[in-house]
Amino acid sequence: MLSDSSAEAVVQRSGLIGNTKVTREDWMKLALETLISEGVEAVRVLALGQKLNVSRSSFYWYFKSRQDLLDQLLDYWRNNNTRFILEQAGRPAASITEAVLNVFECWLDERLFNPRLDFAVRAWSRQSAKVHRIVNEEDDARVDAIRAMFLRHVTQTPKPSCGRACCTSRRSAITRSRLSSR
Repeated sequence: MLSDSSAEAVVQRSGLIGNTKVTREDWMKLALETLISEGVEAVRVLALGQKLNVSRSSFYWYFKSRQDLLDQLLDYWRNNNTRFILEQAGRPAASITEAVLNVFECWLDERLFNPRLDFAVRAWSRQSAKVHRIVNEEDDARVDAIRAMFLRHVTQTPKPSCGRACCTSRRSAITRSRLSSR
């Protein structure tokens, strides 16, 4: 279960015990942490508000509904995890080795790619057809970017599996790492 340390930090930072003012970023940060640690079902307005020590009504200053928050969490995932893979795959490189290393930077720097968030969104996609479709679209964009990267550097046309193999190998490594740490 998610510790309340993040929520406590927000309350302490505000200095307004009893009349706490939290920002949209506070709601998003706690919602992301909750999604990662407890899953999408735990991302509930009332529960988040209790952890932040604020009323539910403050949530509605920043979000139209729980669904709006969930949509913004999904947008955050897209605009971070996928965007950086696409950017790194498109970076100029002198060789295919350098190009692949550019992409691998995503998996070495959690500011570019958060594997725990990726796993959480993939778990969510098993419960929602809409999220499943979006995950597939993002995977296709990632694979296409990596395939295009290979096309820029390799004289032979790479097989369609090249980009998917690059993405899949990283997910496999993360899974093995998670299993071995238990």
